[in-house]
Amino acid sequence: MAYVVAPAALGEIQRIIAFIGRDNRIAARNFRRELEAKFVTLAARPEAFRLREEFGRQIRVAHHGSYLILFRAVSVKTVRIVRIIHGSRDLMKLLKDDPA
Repeated sequence: MAYVVAPAALGEIQRIIAFIGRDNRIAARNFRRELEAKFVTLAARPEAFRLREEFGRQIRVAHHGSYLILFRAVSVKTVRIVRIIHGSRDLMKLLKDDPA
């Protein structure tokens, strides 16, 4: 399977990388690389990750460090990364204000 990153998730990734990069550019680069590797993993086996319909229709959740990756299968061959949110944030409020 392949993955695509929704504009909202892309913006979140850019903000996370910029935040980490303020203190450590190498750590920011490594985080991005690890995150992309996680996307490949979840695209290969989306059914291995928990379905969380309370976050949106057909949304599954994967963890990467302190972050939650919200995604859904959009076809037999593609998953869509819809959000990347820090686990300490009020997830239900964020999704209510801007649904996945």
